Amino acid sequence: MKAKIGMLLFIAYLVQALLPWEWHAMTELQTGESYKKWTGLLLFSLILFQWTLVIARGVYEKNGKEKEGQVNLHKWAGVLSPVIFYVHSASPSYGFLLFLTIIFFANFILGFLNDLPFELKKLRYFNLWLGAHILFSAVILLLSVLHIWVVFAYS
Repeated sequence: MKAKIGMLLFIAYLVQALLPWEWHAMTELQTGESYKKWTGLLLFSLILFQWTLVIARGVYEKNGKEKEGQVNLHKWAGVLSPVIFYVHSASPSYGFLLFLTIIFFANFILGFLNDLPFELKKLRYFNLWLGAHILFSAVILLLSVLHIWVVFAYS
């Protein structure tokens, strides 16, 4: 169910970004500097929250029900990420921000591969998938920090 909701939200974001359609009230909001900074904080908070799974597993070595609960929260946060991304930026920009958008949504899609019915659970495929997902997540985190630095350096 999570995968279907997430993909529906992603497709909705993609369609509105590619078609000449815009929600005028949202577009107007997104022109305000204060709005962009607050919604950027919300999006960055989501990105940081996603890293709590790594911390829970790697640092605190959570397993069993604790792990399942953390994974479930991680997946639901991922499902809702297109909405939060849309609230911050209804359409991808160009250059650096377009690259960040592509990496963000590529990692979003990569996250959903874990819920597909084929045998990703086989250890070698799972390790490749997990490595790619964590690598993309790290790139997103670094690029987001760079984006924030640029925004505040030139404000």
